[in-house]
Amino acid sequence: EHPDPWLERVLRIVTLGLTRGSVTAPFATMALKDLARECEQQLTPFAPSILNTIERTLPNVTPGCAEGLRLMYAAGKLLNTLPSVDEQLAHLDATLGLCIIKIRELLQQPWFIARGAVINQLKMATMFFSTLEGSIGKAVLDGLLPIFSQIVAHPEWGQDNFTLEEMYICAQKSLTSLLHPEEDARPLLLILANSYKTWPHPAALNLLRQLVLLFGRDPNNIIGPIFADISSITLCGVRACRSVNGNLSDWAELMEAYLGLLAQICKKNTRMLLQIP
Repeated sequence: EHPDPWLERVLRIVTLGLTRGSVTAPFATMALKDLARECEQQLTPFAPSILNTIERTLPNVTPGCAEGLRLMYAAGKLLNTLPSVDEQLAHLDATLGLCIIKIRELLQQPWFIARGAVINQLKMATMFFSTLEGSIGKAVLDGLLPIFSQIVAHPEWGQDNFTLEEMYICAQKSLTSLLHPEEDARPLLLILANSYKTWPHPAALNLLRQLVLLFGRDPNNIIGPIFADISSITLCGVRACRSVNGNLSDWAELMEAYLGLLAQICKKNTRMLLQIP
């Protein structure tokens, strides 16, 4: 409840644990995550030095492992305490920037070799998003948008279910970190539409559910045509499957997500259904 008298001493021990290798690092990252969650505001004076330690530790941690995810969680929480956007941006390259650089490199490799590594890096970015607040969220999303576009445009990565699922989860988590999501999230609409045309995925429809809530009342109806296209692609796929006596159970997960999307629109924005030609 009153951590000030002991907080600095505890942080010294935790910092030491982070830098002493694989034996102590897991316990240190657990402690740091708890401190970042419970004492976020009290950590403000120590945030720059802790972030520097995290940045030195991250390159030595296996991406996507529990320690890496806890470090990204703590990094996001600590970024929130920095007093200016410039100070926050100064720490992005050594945290999220590492993920972006690595994903770019991995996407040059065959998907069946690098898939696990790409997914783990996306999980790190998702965890980072889960803790961010304020205007820094837009800078983080802007850094990842080219990665999303690269995945979608690739003939192999753009059709890999596991990679696409993690990408959509990351994009969905980004929405909660944006200060002005109705403006900052607009580039996701084109990425979603292009990806679904190439490879329909249930996670895309889960993201669309959030975007419908976000843009459903937009005076220019920017979400309407995208919903209409995705709806058409989904139903045409089912009809094509039936016409060749295919196995409709292969479409079960996609249709479940599609019906969930329709149910939400019926509750929140019936007008959108009426606008579909």
